[in-house]
Amino acid sequence: MGGKDLACPLIQNHEGEPDENLTLLGISNKIKPDTLASMVKKISATPLISQYMSVYNAIFSVKQLKGRLIRPPIEINNVVWLMADQEKEVLTQKKSEVAQFAIKHAGGSPLEAAKILKSVYGKDYEKINANDLGERLQVYSDFLPSVDQAPKAKEMREEILDSIEQRLDKVKDHVIDEMFTQAQADAYGSDLKSGFLGTLHGKLSNAVTFYKKRIDTKKKMRQIVDKAVKFDLSDFETLSKDFEISIEDAKALIEMLKTCFDEEGKFIRGAFRAILPEFSRYERKIFEFLWHYLREYVHHSDRTAFLNSLQLLLARMQKPKMAVKTLLSDFYEEPEQISYSDTKALMLCSLLIRKYNQELVDLEFTPEEILKVQEGLDKAVVDYTAWRIGKDQNNFFDKIKAIHQTLIEAIDIGKDEKFPLPPDYLLKLEREVYIFLSLIGGVTARSVVISALKDYSDPDSPLYGGTHSIQYVNVLLQNLRITVRGLGRCTDRGQG
Repeated sequence: MGGKDLACPLIQNHEGEPDENLTLLGISNKIKPDTLASMVKKISATPLISQYMSVYNAIFSVKQLKGRLIRPPIEINNVVWLMADQEKEVLTQKKSEVAQFAIKHAGGSPLEAAKILKSVYGKDYEKINANDLGERLQVYSDFLPSVDQAPKAKEMREEILDSIEQRLDKVKDHVIDEMFTQAQADAYGSDLKSGFLGTLHGKLSNAVTFYKKRIDTKKKMRQIVDKAVKFDLSDFETLSKDFEISIEDAKALIEMLKTCFDEEGKFIRGAFRAILPEFSRYERKIFEFLWHYLREYVHHSDRTAFLNSLQLLLARMQKPKMAVKTLLSDFYEEPEQISYSDTKALMLCSLLIRKYNQELVDLEFTPEEILKVQEGLDKAVVDYTAWRIGKDQNNFFDKIKAIHQTLIEAIDIGKDEKFPLPPDYLLKLEREVYIFLSLIGGVTARSVVISALKDYSDPDSPLYGGTHSIQYVNVLLQNLRITVRGLGRCTDRGQG
Protein backbone atom coordinates (compact mmCIF):
# COMPACT_ATOMS: atom_id res chain seq x y z
CA MET A 1 0.00 0.00 0.00
CA GLY A 2 1.48 3.31 -1.08
CA GLY A 3 4.43 1.45 -2.58
CA LYS A 4 5.14 -0.52 0.59
CA ASP A 5 4.48 -4.15 1.44
CA LEU A 6 1.54 -4.65 3.75
CA ALA A 7 0.82 -7.70 5.88
CA CYS A 8 -2.60 -8.16 7.47
CA PRO A 9 -4.06 -11.18 9.26
CA LEU A 10 -7.14 -12.82 7.77
CA ILE A 11 -10.30 -11.70 9.58
CA GLN A 12 -12.74 -14.43 10.56
CA ASN A 13 -16.50 -14.26 9.93
CA HIS A 14 -19.32 -15.21 12.33
CA GLU A 15 -18.69 -18.91 11.66
CA GLY A 16 -15.01 -18.66 12.54
CA GLU A 17 -13.87 -19.02 8.92
CA PRO A 18 -11.37 -16.69 7.16
CA ASP A 19 -13.25 -14.03 5.20
CA GLU A 20 -11.49 -12.26 2.33
CA ASN A 21 -13.99 -9.42 2.13
CA LEU A 22 -13.79 -8.59 5.83
CA THR A 23 -10.02 -8.61 5.49
CA LEU A 24 -10.18 -6.22 2.52
CA LEU A 25 -12.60 -4.03 4.48
CA GLY A 26 -10.08 -3.74 7.30
CA ILE A 27 -7.24 -2.92 4.91
CA SER A 28 -9.27 -0.32 2.96
CA ASN A 29 -10.32 1.47 6.15
CA LYS A 30 -7.13 0.87 8.19
CA ILE A 31 -9.12 -0.83 10.93
CA LYS A 32 -7.10 -2.75 13.51
CA PRO A 33 -7.79 -6.52 13.45
CA ASP A 34 -8.98 -6.54 17.07
CA THR A 35 -11.39 -3.68 16.42
CA LEU A 36 -12.80 -5.36 13.32
CA ALA A 37 -13.13 -8.70 15.16
CA SER A 38 -15.14 -6.94 17.87
CA MET A 39 -17.38 -5.38 15.21
CA VAL A 40 -17.95 -8.80 13.64
CA LYS A 41 -18.93 -10.24 17.02
CA LYS A 42 -21.49 -7.49 17.67
CA ILE A 43 -23.08 -7.73 14.20
CA SER A 44 -23.22 -11.54 14.45
CA ALA A 45 -25.40 -11.24 17.53
CA THR A 46 -28.12 -9.34 15.62
CA PRO A 47 -30.87 -10.61 13.24
CA LEU A 48 -29.11 -8.77 10.38
CA ILE A 49 -26.87 -11.76 9.77
CA SER A 50 -29.77 -13.93 8.55
CA GLN A 51 -31.04 -11.34 6.10
CA TYR A 52 -27.76 -10.22 4.56
CA MET A 53 -26.14 -13.66 4.39
CA SER A 54 -22.78 -12.50 5.78
CA VAL A 55 -21.33 -10.20 8.41
CA TYR A 56 -19.63 -8.24 5.63
CA ASN A 57 -22.92 -7.36 3.89
CA ALA A 58 -24.68 -6.76 7.21
CA ILE A 59 -22.06 -4.16 8.20
CA PHE A 60 -23.08 -1.98 5.25
CA SER A 61 -26.74 -2.11 6.27
CA VAL A 62 -25.95 -0.28 9.54
CA LYS A 63 -26.40 3.40 8.82
CA GLN A 64 -23.77 4.58 11.33
CA LEU A 65 -21.15 2.27 9.87
CA LYS A 66 -22.06 2.57 6.21
CA GLY A 67 -21.55 6.32 6.28
CA ARG A 68 -18.08 5.99 7.77
CA LEU A 69 -16.67 2.98 5.93
CA ILE A 70 -15.09 2.81 2.49
CA ARG A 71 -16.28 -0.16 0.48
CA PRO A 72 -13.31 -2.18 -0.86
CA PRO A 73 -12.74 -1.72 -4.61
CA ILE A 74 -12.84 -5.51 -5.01
CA GLU A 75 -15.24 -8.02 -3.45
CA ILE A 76 -14.60 -11.75 -3.65
CA ASN A 77 -17.49 -14.16 -4.22
CA ASN A 78 -20.05 -11.83 -2.68
CA VAL A 79 -23.25 -13.66 -3.55
CA VAL A 80 -25.39 -10.62 -2.73
CA TRP A 81 -24.58 -9.09 -6.12
CA LEU A 82 -26.37 -11.98 -7.81
CA MET A 83 -29.48 -11.03 -5.87
CA ALA A 84 -29.47 -7.24 -6.17
CA ASP A 85 -27.93 -5.09 -8.90
CA GLN A 86 -28.02 -1.90 -6.87
CA GLU A 87 -26.31 -1.24 -3.58
CA LYS A 88 -29.47 0.30 -2.11
CA GLU A 89 -31.72 -2.62 -3.07
CA VAL A 90 -32.96 -4.35 0.07
CA LEU A 91 -32.89 -8.12 0.17
CA THR A 92 -36.01 -9.80 1.49
CA GLN A 93 -35.79 -12.51 4.11
CA LYS A 94 -37.06 -15.08 1.59
CA LYS A 95 -34.40 -14.14 -0.98
CA SER A 96 -31.71 -14.43 1.66
CA GLU A 97 -32.95 -17.86 2.71
CA VAL A 98 -32.95 -19.06 -0.91
CA ALA A 99 -29.41 -17.73 -1.40
CA GLN A 100 -28.12 -19.38 1.75
CA PHE A 101 -29.71 -22.67 0.77
CA ALA A 102 -28.28 -22.39 -2.75
CA ILE A 103 -24.78 -21.94 -1.31
CA LYS A 104 -25.29 -24.97 0.90
CA HIS A 105 -26.70 -27.00 -2.02
CA ALA A 106 -23.66 -26.05 -4.12
CA GLY A 107 -21.33 -27.43 -1.45
CA GLY A 108 -19.87 -24.00 -0.86
CA SER A 109 -18.82 -23.60 -4.50
CA PRO A 110 -19.32 -19.92 -5.48
CA LEU A 111 -19.53 -20.87 -9.18
CA GLU A 112 -22.31 -23.41 -8.67
CA ALA A 113 -24.19 -21.10 -6.29
CA ALA A 114 -23.88 -18.33 -8.87
CA LYS A 115 -25.48 -20.52 -11.55
CA ILE A 116 -28.43 -21.28 -9.30
CA LEU A 117 -29.02 -17.69 -8.21
CA LYS A 118 -28.56 -16.37 -11.75
CA SER A 119 -31.31 -18.75 -12.80
CA VAL A 120 -33.62 -17.79 -9.93
CA TYR A 121 -33.05 -14.02 -9.78
CA GLY A 122 -31.36 -13.09 -13.09
CA LYS A 123 -32.33 -9.68 -14.43
CA ASP A 124 -31.57 -10.37 -18.08
CA TYR A 125 -34.48 -12.59 -19.08
CA GLU A 126 -35.73 -9.95 -21.53
CA LYS A 127 -32.59 -10.53 -23.62
CA ILE A 128 -31.95 -14.23 -22.99
CA ASN A 129 -31.61 -16.68 -25.89
CA ALA A 130 -33.14 -20.13 -26.20
CA ASN A 131 -29.99 -22.08 -25.28
CA ASP A 132 -29.33 -20.08 -22.11
CA LEU A 133 -32.99 -20.27 -21.11
CA GLY A 134 -32.99 -24.03 -21.46
CA GLU A 135 -29.82 -24.30 -19.35
CA ARG A 136 -31.27 -22.11 -16.61
CA LEU A 137 -34.49 -24.08 -16.50
CA GLN A 138 -32.44 -27.23 -16.09
CA VAL A 139 -30.47 -25.65 -13.23
CA TYR A 140 -33.80 -24.68 -11.65
CA SER A 141 -35.10 -28.19 -12.05
CA ASP A 142 -32.02 -29.78 -10.49
CA PHE A 143 -32.25 -27.38 -7.55
CA LEU A 144 -35.96 -27.85 -6.72
CA PRO A 145 -35.77 -31.45 -5.39
CA SER A 146 -33.29 -30.28 -2.74
CA VAL A 147 -35.60 -27.39 -1.89
CA ASP A 148 -38.43 -29.89 -1.37
CA GLN A 149 -36.38 -31.40 1.47
CA ALA A 150 -35.52 -28.05 3.10
CA PRO A 151 -36.92 -27.04 6.54
CA LYS A 152 -38.96 -24.23 4.93
CA ALA A 153 -39.69 -26.16 1.75
CA LYS A 154 -43.14 -24.69 1.03
CA GLU A 155 -42.10 -21.03 1.46
CA MET A 156 -38.89 -21.44 -0.53
CA ARG A 157 -40.60 -23.36 -3.34
CA GLU A 158 -43.24 -20.63 -3.66
CA GLU A 159 -40.55 -17.94 -3.73
CA ILE A 160 -38.58 -19.76 -6.43
CA LEU A 161 -41.56 -20.64 -8.64
CA ASP A 162 -42.98 -17.10 -8.35
CA SER A 163 -39.58 -15.79 -9.42
CA ILE A 164 -39.32 -18.03 -12.49
CA GLU A 165 -42.89 -17.19 -13.55
CA GLN A 166 -42.11 -13.47 -13.36
CA ARG A 167 -39.00 -14.01 -15.47
CA LEU A 168 -40.63 -16.32 -18.01
CA ASP A 169 -43.22 -13.59 -18.52
CA LYS A 170 -40.40 -11.31 -19.75
CA VAL A 171 -38.91 -13.82 -22.20
CA LYS A 172 -39.59 -13.06 -25.86
CA ASP A 173 -42.12 -15.37 -27.49
CA HIS A 174 -39.77 -16.49 -30.23
CA VAL A 175 -37.20 -17.56 -27.63
CA ILE A 176 -39.63 -19.93 -25.94
CA ASP A 177 -40.67 -21.22 -29.37
CA GLU A 178 -37.04 -21.83 -30.31
CA MET A 179 -36.44 -23.69 -27.06
CA PHE A 180 -38.85 -26.39 -28.17
CA THR A 181 -37.47 -28.55 -30.98
CA GLN A 182 -39.94 -30.23 -33.29
CA ALA A 183 -39.77 -33.46 -31.31
CA GLN A 184 -40.20 -31.58 -28.06
CA ALA A 185 -43.10 -29.62 -29.56
CA ASP A 186 -44.81 -32.90 -30.45
CA ALA A 187 -44.33 -34.10 -26.89
CA TYR A 188 -45.72 -30.82 -25.60
CA GLY A 189 -48.69 -30.97 -27.92
CA SER A 190 -49.63 -34.48 -26.85
CA ASP A 191 -48.89 -33.76 -23.18
CA LEU A 192 -46.29 -36.54 -23.08
CA LYS A 193 -43.63 -36.13 -20.41
CA SER A 194 -40.74 -36.76 -22.75
CA GLY A 195 -37.98 -34.76 -24.38
CA PHE A 196 -37.16 -31.43 -22.79
CA LEU A 197 -40.27 -31.27 -20.60
CA GLY A 198 -39.61 -34.74 -19.27
CA THR A 199 -36.34 -33.59 -17.71
CA LEU A 200 -37.92 -30.74 -15.75
CA HIS A 201 -39.36 -30.73 -12.25
CA GLY A 202 -43.14 -31.19 -12.43
CA LYS A 203 -44.14 -27.72 -11.21
CA LEU A 204 -41.54 -26.04 -13.43
CA SER A 205 -42.72 -28.08 -16.41
CA ASN A 206 -46.27 -26.82 -15.79
CA ALA A 207 -45.07 -23.21 -15.76
CA VAL A 208 -43.12 -23.59 -19.00
CA THR A 209 -46.06 -25.38 -20.64
CA PHE A 210 -48.38 -22.51 -19.75
CA TYR A 211 -46.15 -19.91 -21.41
CA LYS A 212 -45.80 -22.06 -24.51
CA LYS A 213 -49.58 -22.45 -24.69
CA ARG A 214 -50.01 -18.72 -24.17
CA ILE A 215 -47.82 -18.05 -27.19
CA ASP A 216 -49.91 -20.42 -29.31
CA THR A 217 -53.10 -18.74 -28.12
CA LYS A 218 -51.64 -15.31 -28.91
CA LYS A 219 -51.08 -16.41 -32.48
CA LYS A 220 -54.72 -17.42 -32.75
CA MET A 221 -55.84 -14.12 -31.24
CA ARG A 222 -53.95 -12.20 -33.88
CA GLN A 223 -55.59 -14.24 -36.61
CA ILE A 224 -58.99 -12.89 -35.58
CA VAL A 225 -58.21 -9.83 -37.70
CA ASP A 226 -57.52 -11.71 -40.94
CA LYS A 227 -59.51 -14.93 -40.90
CA ALA A 228 -61.81 -17.14 -38.92
CA VAL A 229 -59.94 -19.21 -36.36
CA LYS A 230 -61.16 -21.90 -34.00
CA PHE A 231 -60.35 -21.79 -30.30
CA ASP A 232 -60.34 -24.96 -28.22
CA LEU A 233 -60.71 -25.58 -24.50
CA SER A 234 -56.93 -25.31 -24.00
CA ASP A 235 -57.00 -21.77 -25.46
CA PHE A 236 -59.83 -20.72 -23.17
CA GLU A 237 -58.06 -22.21 -20.15
CA THR A 238 -54.91 -20.27 -21.05
CA LEU A 239 -56.83 -17.00 -21.46
CA SER A 240 -58.63 -17.69 -18.21
CA LYS A 241 -55.38 -18.02 -16.28
CA ASP A 242 -53.64 -15.17 -18.10
CA PHE A 243 -56.48 -12.68 -17.60
CA GLU A 244 -57.66 -14.02 -14.24
CA ILE A 245 -61.18 -14.55 -15.55
CA SER A 246 -63.45 -17.58 -15.78
CA ILE A 247 -63.38 -19.91 -18.79
CA GLU A 248 -66.93 -18.79 -19.61
CA ASP A 249 -65.81 -15.15 -19.62
CA ALA A 250 -62.86 -16.05 -21.86
CA LYS A 251 -65.24 -17.62 -24.37
CA ALA A 252 -67.51 -14.56 -24.26
CA LEU A 253 -64.52 -12.23 -24.74
CA ILE A 254 -63.43 -14.07 -27.88
CA GLU A 255 -66.92 -13.96 -29.37
CA MET A 256 -67.18 -10.23 -28.69
CA LEU A 257 -63.83 -9.57 -30.35
CA LYS A 258 -64.86 -11.50 -33.44
CA THR A 259 -67.83 -9.16 -33.93
CA CYS A 260 -65.43 -6.19 -34.20
CA PHE A 261 -63.98 -7.35 -37.54
CA ASP A 262 -65.77 -8.12 -40.79
CA GLU A 263 -64.99 -11.02 -43.17
CA GLU A 264 -62.16 -9.01 -44.76
CA GLY A 265 -60.59 -8.23 -41.41
CA LYS A 266 -61.71 -4.59 -41.40
CA PHE A 267 -62.27 -3.03 -37.98
CA ILE A 268 -65.94 -2.23 -37.23
CA ARG A 269 -65.90 0.77 -34.92
CA GLY A 270 -69.64 0.74 -34.30
CA ALA A 271 -69.51 -2.84 -33.08
CA PHE A 272 -66.65 -1.96 -30.74
CA ARG A 273 -68.62 0.97 -29.30
CA ALA A 274 -71.63 -1.28 -28.76
CA ILE A 275 -69.72 -3.72 -26.54
CA LEU A 276 -67.68 -1.15 -24.59
CA PRO A 277 -69.76 -1.75 -21.44
CA GLU A 278 -68.92 -5.47 -21.65
CA PHE A 279 -65.22 -4.83 -22.32
CA SER A 280 -64.91 -2.54 -19.32
CA ARG A 281 -65.87 -5.47 -17.05
CA TYR A 282 -62.40 -6.89 -17.53
CA GLU A 283 -60.68 -3.89 -15.97
CA ARG A 284 -56.99 -3.39 -16.86
CA LYS A 285 -56.60 -6.80 -18.53
CA ILE A 286 -58.78 -5.94 -21.52
CA PHE A 287 -56.69 -2.90 -22.44
CA GLU A 288 -53.43 -4.82 -22.12
CA PHE A 289 -54.86 -7.54 -24.30
CA LEU A 290 -56.20 -5.27 -27.05
CA TRP A 291 -53.00 -3.21 -27.12
CA HIS A 292 -50.45 -6.02 -27.06
CA TYR A 293 -52.26 -8.45 -29.33
CA LEU A 294 -53.85 -6.23 -31.96
CA ARG A 295 -51.98 -2.91 -32.21
CA GLU A 296 -49.75 -4.10 -35.07
CA TYR A 297 -52.27 -6.46 -36.65
CA VAL A 298 -55.19 -4.18 -37.32
CA HIS A 299 -55.11 -3.14 -40.99
CA HIS A 300 -53.12 0.05 -41.55
CA SER A 301 -56.18 1.95 -42.78
CA ASP A 302 -58.04 1.04 -39.58
CA ARG A 303 -55.32 1.88 -37.02
CA THR A 304 -56.51 5.39 -36.24
CA ALA A 305 -60.10 4.22 -35.71
CA PHE A 306 -58.92 1.28 -33.59
CA LEU A 307 -56.65 3.39 -31.40
CA ASN A 308 -59.29 6.05 -30.91
CA SER A 309 -61.65 3.26 -29.85
CA LEU A 310 -59.07 2.23 -27.26
CA GLN A 311 -59.13 5.83 -26.09
CA LEU A 312 -62.88 5.57 -25.57
CA LEU A 313 -62.37 2.36 -23.61
CA LEU A 314 -59.80 4.06 -21.37
CA ALA A 315 -62.10 7.00 -20.77
CA ARG A 316 -64.84 4.63 -19.69
CA MET A 317 -62.58 2.57 -17.43
CA GLN A 318 -61.11 5.60 -15.63
CA LYS A 319 -57.77 3.87 -14.99
CA PRO A 320 -55.23 6.18 -16.66
CA LYS A 321 -52.21 5.18 -14.53
CA MET A 322 -52.64 1.53 -15.45
CA ALA A 323 -52.79 2.40 -19.14
CA VAL A 324 -49.76 4.73 -18.92
CA LYS A 325 -47.72 1.93 -17.36
CA THR A 326 -48.72 -0.49 -20.12
CA LEU A 327 -48.02 1.98 -22.92
CA LEU A 328 -44.68 3.22 -21.61
CA SER A 329 -43.44 -0.28 -20.84
CA ASP A 330 -44.27 -1.31 -24.39
CA PHE A 331 -42.65 1.84 -25.81
CA TYR A 332 -39.19 1.25 -24.33
CA GLU A 333 -39.21 -2.48 -23.52
CA GLU A 334 -36.95 -3.05 -26.54
CA PRO A 335 -35.28 0.36 -27.02
CA GLU A 336 -33.57 -0.56 -30.28
CA GLN A 337 -36.85 -1.50 -32.00
CA ILE A 338 -39.08 1.18 -33.54
CA SER A 339 -42.59 0.43 -34.78
CA TYR A 340 -45.70 2.19 -36.03
CA SER A 341 -47.38 1.67 -32.67
CA ASP A 342 -44.81 3.87 -30.90
CA THR A 343 -46.44 7.07 -32.12
CA LYS A 344 -49.89 5.94 -31.04
CA ALA A 345 -48.57 4.85 -27.64
CA LEU A 346 -47.28 8.36 -26.95
CA MET A 347 -50.43 9.96 -28.37
CA LEU A 348 -52.55 7.92 -25.98
CA CYS A 349 -50.23 8.83 -23.09
CA SER A 350 -50.57 12.53 -23.93
CA LEU A 351 -54.34 12.15 -23.85
CA LEU A 352 -54.33 10.10 -20.66
CA ILE A 353 -52.59 12.81 -18.63
CA ARG A 354 -55.44 15.18 -19.49
CA LYS A 355 -58.75 15.26 -17.69
CA TYR A 356 -61.62 13.71 -19.61
CA ASN A 357 -63.66 16.90 -19.71
CA GLN A 358 -64.31 17.20 -23.41
CA GLU A 359 -65.51 15.07 -26.31
CA LEU A 360 -62.88 12.70 -27.64
CA VAL A 361 -62.04 13.16 -31.33
CA ASP A 362 -60.18 11.23 -34.03
CA LEU A 363 -56.57 12.36 -34.31
CA GLU A 364 -53.73 11.48 -36.67
CA PHE A 365 -51.26 13.24 -34.39
CA THR A 366 -51.29 15.35 -31.21
CA PRO A 367 -52.08 19.04 -31.97
CA GLU A 368 -49.27 21.46 -31.13
CA GLU A 369 -51.79 23.63 -29.32
CA ILE A 370 -51.94 21.10 -26.50
CA LEU A 371 -48.71 22.69 -25.23
CA LYS A 372 -50.83 25.65 -24.11
CA VAL A 373 -52.92 23.45 -21.79
CA GLN A 374 -52.35 24.31 -18.13
CA GLU A 375 -55.53 23.63 -16.18
CA GLY A 376 -56.69 20.54 -18.06
CA LEU A 377 -53.97 18.20 -16.83
CA ASP A 378 -54.56 15.51 -14.24
CA LYS A 379 -51.77 16.24 -11.75
CA ALA A 380 -51.87 12.77 -10.18
CA VAL A 381 -51.41 11.09 -13.57
CA VAL A 382 -48.75 13.61 -14.64
CA ASP A 383 -46.76 12.99 -11.45
CA TYR A 384 -47.09 9.22 -11.86
CA THR A 385 -45.95 9.40 -15.49
CA ALA A 386 -42.92 11.56 -14.61
CA TRP A 387 -42.02 9.10 -11.85
CA ARG A 388 -42.41 6.15 -14.21
CA ILE A 389 -40.08 7.69 -16.79
CA GLY A 390 -37.55 8.65 -14.13
CA LYS A 391 -37.62 5.11 -12.76
CA ASP A 392 -36.87 3.61 -16.18
CA GLN A 393 -34.86 6.53 -17.53
CA ASN A 394 -32.02 4.42 -18.94
CA ASN A 395 -34.37 2.46 -21.21
CA PHE A 396 -36.27 5.63 -22.05
CA PHE A 397 -33.08 7.49 -23.01
CA ASP A 398 -31.94 4.53 -25.11
CA LYS A 399 -35.25 4.53 -26.99
CA ILE A 400 -35.09 8.27 -27.68
CA LYS A 401 -31.50 7.94 -28.90
CA ALA A 402 -32.45 5.04 -31.16
CA ILE A 403 -35.30 7.05 -32.71
CA HIS A 404 -33.11 10.11 -33.30
CA GLN A 405 -30.18 8.17 -34.75
CA THR A 406 -32.49 6.19 -37.02
CA LEU A 407 -34.11 9.45 -38.18
CA ILE A 408 -30.73 10.99 -39.08
CA GLU A 409 -29.68 7.91 -41.05
CA ALA A 410 -33.07 7.59 -42.76
CA ILE A 411 -33.02 11.25 -43.88
CA ASP A 412 -29.61 10.67 -45.39
CA ILE A 413 -30.20 7.27 -47.00
CA GLY A 414 -33.94 7.35 -47.57
CA LYS A 415 -36.37 4.48 -47.09
CA ASP A 416 -34.84 1.07 -47.80
CA GLU A 417 -34.62 -2.39 -46.26
CA LYS A 418 -32.56 -1.07 -43.35
CA PHE A 419 -35.06 1.71 -42.63
CA PRO A 420 -38.56 0.37 -43.41
CA LEU A 421 -40.07 3.30 -41.48
CA PRO A 422 -40.00 6.46 -43.66
CA PRO A 423 -38.40 9.71 -42.42
CA ASP A 424 -41.76 11.50 -42.26
CA TYR A 425 -43.04 8.89 -39.80
CA LEU A 426 -39.88 9.15 -37.67
CA LEU A 427 -40.24 12.95 -37.63
CA LYS A 428 -43.85 12.55 -36.50
CA LEU A 429 -42.69 10.12 -33.80
CA GLU A 430 -40.13 12.63 -32.49
CA ARG A 431 -42.82 15.30 -32.51
CA GLU A 432 -44.94 13.08 -30.23
CA VAL A 433 -41.94 12.46 -27.95
CA TYR A 434 -41.29 16.18 -27.41
CA ILE A 435 -44.95 17.10 -26.92
CA PHE A 436 -45.46 14.27 -24.43
CA LEU A 437 -42.33 15.12 -22.44
CA SER A 438 -43.13 18.84 -22.44
CA LEU A 439 -46.54 18.10 -20.95
CA ILE A 440 -45.25 16.00 -18.06
CA GLY A 441 -42.05 17.95 -17.31
CA GLY A 442 -39.50 16.64 -14.85
CA VAL A 443 -35.71 16.37 -14.96
CA THR A 444 -35.62 13.51 -17.49
CA ALA A 445 -38.11 15.20 -19.80
CA ARG A 446 -36.36 18.55 -19.69
CA SER A 447 -32.94 17.07 -20.48
CA VAL A 448 -34.36 15.32 -23.58
CA VAL A 449 -36.10 18.49 -24.82
CA ILE A 450 -32.93 20.59 -24.31
CA SER A 451 -30.85 18.06 -26.25
CA ALA A 452 -33.41 18.04 -29.07
CA LEU A 453 -33.51 21.85 -29.21
CA LYS A 454 -29.73 22.00 -29.59
CA ASP A 455 -29.84 19.59 -32.52
CA TYR A 456 -32.87 21.08 -34.28
CA SER A 457 -31.57 24.65 -33.90
CA ASP A 458 -28.10 23.90 -35.32
CA PRO A 459 -27.95 24.46 -39.11
CA ASP A 460 -24.87 22.21 -39.20
CA SER A 461 -26.78 19.35 -37.57
CA PRO A 462 -26.95 16.07 -39.54
CA LEU A 463 -30.72 16.61 -39.56
CA TYR A 464 -30.23 19.36 -42.14
CA GLY A 465 -27.21 17.88 -43.90
CA GLY A 466 -28.73 14.61 -45.08
CA THR A 467 -29.19 13.71 -48.73
CA HIS A 468 -32.98 14.06 -48.45
CA SER A 469 -33.15 16.78 -45.76
CA ILE A 470 -34.54 19.38 -48.16
CA GLN A 471 -37.68 17.27 -48.63
CA TYR A 472 -38.43 17.44 -44.91
CA VAL A 473 -37.27 20.95 -44.02
CA ASN A 474 -40.80 22.15 -43.21
CA VAL A 475 -41.41 19.28 -40.80
CA LEU A 476 -37.94 19.76 -39.28
CA LEU A 477 -38.77 23.40 -38.59
CA GLN A 478 -42.13 22.40 -37.08
CA ASN A 479 -40.30 20.09 -34.68
CA LEU A 480 -37.88 22.93 -33.88
CA ARG A 481 -40.84 25.14 -32.96
CA ILE A 482 -42.27 22.40 -30.74
CA THR A 483 -38.98 21.97 -28.84
CA VAL A 484 -38.80 25.75 -28.26
CA ARG A 485 -42.36 25.88 -26.97
CA GLY A 486 -41.81 22.70 -24.99
CA LEU A 487 -38.74 24.07 -23.23
CA GLY A 488 -40.61 27.27 -22.51
CA ARG A 489 -43.38 25.27 -20.94
CA CYS A 490 -40.90 23.33 -18.75
CA THR A 491 -39.30 26.60 -17.66
CA ASP A 492 -42.67 28.20 -16.90
CA ARG A 493 -43.37 25.29 -14.55
CA GLY A 494 -40.29 26.17 -12.53
CA GLN A 495 -37.95 23.53 -13.91
CA GLY A 496 -34.98 25.71 -14.74
